[in-house]
Amino acid sequence: MGRSKIILIALPFLLIIVSLLTMKLINFKPALTLEEMRVAGFVPERIELPERGRIAAVKDLRSPIEIVKVPPQGFPPVPLSAMAPQNGEKPVELKVSMIVVSEGRRMAIMNGLVVNEGDSIGRMRITKIERNRILLTEHREQNTEQRTRWVYLQGIK
Repeated sequence: MGRSKIILIALPFLLIIVSLLTMKLINFKPALTLEEMRVAGFVPERIELPERGRIAAVKDLRSPIEIVKVPPQGFPPVPLSAMAPQNGEKPVELKVSMIVVSEGRRMAIMNGLVVNEGDSIGRMRITKIERNRILLTEHREQNTEQRTRWVYLQGIK
């Protein structure tokens, strides 16, 4: 290493040591006078702290947040037979408004609900989701034939 590099490395340390020694030798006056310190609320004299008294604990301590307990209610409030469509009723019309097919993920928006393969809508199970259509399979008893139905994206077909 050159002599100039050693001087450049040592110079900051020497300047710090010299400035500390200079500050020790010179008696600096405080920035504020005693009267200004009193007005500002700070006095560098000994501050006496009053001794702390005992604190009495309250026995009936309550939470500031009131929690209302609601008794459990039966679900559903109407019998299932009233909610299920009867044999003579027309099935719900299914509308597909969006289909997303990407690597490892197939989902669609059907009647305003986000659905994936394997989900059920009414008595129909979503068997397959393709780029512009969805295959639905109707749930039936094991011995009967299953019906399938394609539902197309709105505006297609």
